[in-house]
Amino acid sequence: MGTISAIRLININYNNGGIQIGDETFHLNGVSTLLSLQNGGGKSVLVQMITAPFVHKAYRRVKDRPFEDFFTGTRPSFILIEWMLDGDGGRLMNGFMIQRRARETAEEGQEQDTLEILGLISAYREPCMWDIHNLPVVEKTGKEMKIRQFSAC
Repeated sequence: MGTISAIRLININYNNGGIQIGDETFHLNGVSTLLSLQNGGGKSVLVQMITAPFVHKAYRRVKDRPFEDFFTGTRPSFILIEWMLDGDGGRLMNGFMIQRRARETAEEGQEQDTLEILGLISAYREPCMWDIHNLPVVEKTGKEMKIRQFSAC
């Protein structure tokens, strides 16, 4: 069975937009890892994001935290997991590209927010443009970071 090598979260908002994960990679290197954070530090959020690609959408909600509430704005968000495969199997990255879309409801003519989710998967042995670190979705210039539009990704 493979083990998790890295987790990358891009453009995740929580605590009513008070906290944002811009582009963060957690390097686990296939070993058991403990994340120790104070209350309100985002432990439950991390678990909710990490499990999202592997569970049915009905189970993505945790207590009073709807999965949809983490995705705001017009730029997409990314949940990426890199696996170290057994033997000489290389690496596998899977995850989601997520964007909130406003759609019109047929009944009342009012807008209703929904998520557009695209599943991502990439297998590789060497670093490449489709690995967890080099996926061409974020442009960094100096201190600025720009997430590409959903359609451009």
